[in-house]
Amino acid sequence: MAFEHRQGPGEGAAVGVVERDRHPHRAARGWRPHQLIQGDHAAAPGQEVHLALEHVERHERVPQLGSGDRPHRVIGEDHAARAHRRRTILTRPILPANAASPAQTGQQGPVANLRAVSSATKSNSAKVSSDEGAPPSLTYSTVIATKDRAARAREAILQMLAQSRRPVRIIVVDASSPPLTLAEDLRREVARAGIELSVLHAPASTSRQRNVGVEHVETPLVLLLDDDVALQPDYVEVLLERWQRDGLDAWGAMVGAPQHMPAQGPLARAARRALMLHYQAPGGGATSFRRSRKLRLVPVPAAEVTVPACGAGYTLVRTDLLRRHRFDEKFAGYAPGEDLEMSSRVSAEAPILQLPSVQYLHAWDPRERISPMRWHHQGRRETYFRLRHLERSITSRAAFALSLLAETALAGLESLRQRTPRPVIEYVRGVLQTLREHR
Repeated sequence: MAFEHRQGPGEGAAVGVVERDRHPHRAARGWRPHQLIQGDHAAAPGQEVHLALEHVERHERVPQLGSGDRPHRVIGEDHAARAHRRRTILTRPILPANAASPAQTGQQGPVANLRAVSSATKSNSAKVSSDEGAPPSLTYSTVIATKDRAARAREAILQMLAQSRRPVRIIVVDASSPPLTLAEDLRREVARAGIELSVLHAPASTSRQRNVGVEHVETPLVLLLDDDVALQPDYVEVLLERWQRDGLDAWGAMVGAPQHMPAQGPLARAARRALMLHYQAPGGGATSFRRSRKLRLVPVPAAEVTVPACGAGYTLVRTDLLRRHRFDEKFAGYAPGEDLEMSSRVSAEAPILQLPSVQYLHAWDPRERISPMRWHHQGRRETYFRLRHLERSITSRAAFALSLLAETALAGLESLRQRTPRPVIEYVRGVLQTLREHR
């Protein structure tokens, strides 16, 4: 879906497999999303893809910084130099994607298997100068938040080289222990493509890391990219061309559609709908919030639509809005729901457009869905973000309460399956902490 906000374990299979015949022009572009993953993870078209990612979460915590510590700041660049750099970068032509190929590095993985863009792909520099009276093409930077996943950080960087419209700058915000070090061959590859590459370090918090990265963006748009997301090769190009058509101020953000999501049966869908949980509406027009602040999901709409919120790991956002509507940094580590909360504030100021003509593939580790701490985060953090925007009406409060009871039951079922009470205990403990805090 366009939201794929990393559903909690109790939310199960919330969406169905994408119908490929709905957008036949994707095949003409030469992209076969199901071929993104190699080796044991390869899947034929239509097959369910469950990617058991290499999970190297070490749980070392980066020490919290004092109020005076700002390790992510760029040193030695005064205000005048930054202003000149920004004026230059807004209209700087980007090298065409064929200037360097990630395949030349010999790197394997999802990025290495992205197919080349068709002959319809045009040089960015040609677009800037083709019409003297036209406004300069919109440019963007990419922010990648990562922790203890060096191989995936490398693939995310290489993936940006595979895009038909490349970023001006790639900013990696790392929370690894020990700190991430990029190989020299990768740095040379990025430099040959004419792209600036920065590695910043910040405390382990997805929200904090993204905010730090956005602080250093000097382009009008920023692509927020998770290190476990693969994009169609012309993903950003299509979004930029659509945005350019209406002008920078017309939209707050743009996002594509998921290539695959776990299927949800009709009985499960009906039950989840009745219990005010996330549920999929296959024939619906566009994703929308429910009274409980869960989602009525339309992952792949029939045409482009505006949506009230979206996930943050594959989204192109206006930089100025992202600075005004920063990610909430209340929680360290991963906080389910923080992307939906942030993007809902962005959409209140400028609409978010979903384009089903381009796709992304979000891989996930199945072990994360059954972890007791995942249940705790669901109860503590996602509940907190839902409460922030819950309407004060009796019907909304009742819907919210029903959703909590339903998720408690799902956590209980998971406890029975695992033969341990921890999932339900952690979920209830998290919910109670949030409710006490909200009083």
